[in-house]
Amino acid sequence: DAAVLVATVRGLKAHSGHHKIVAGKPLPEALLVENPDEVHQGGDNLRKQLENM
Repeated sequence: DAAVLVATVRGLKAHSGHHKIVAGKPLPEALLVENPDEVHQGGDNLRKQLENM
C-alpha cells in the first residue's frame, strides 16, 4: 500500500485558524506574508491528516 499527502506552506497557513478564506473571493493578503508561527499552527491539521492515513 502507498499513500501520498501533498501539503503547501500556503495550505498550512490557511489551516492555522488565522485567516477567513471564502470561495470566489481573493485570498487575504496576510496569507501571502511570511509567518512561521502560522505554518507551525497549521501543522496540527497536517498531523491529523497523517493519522487518518
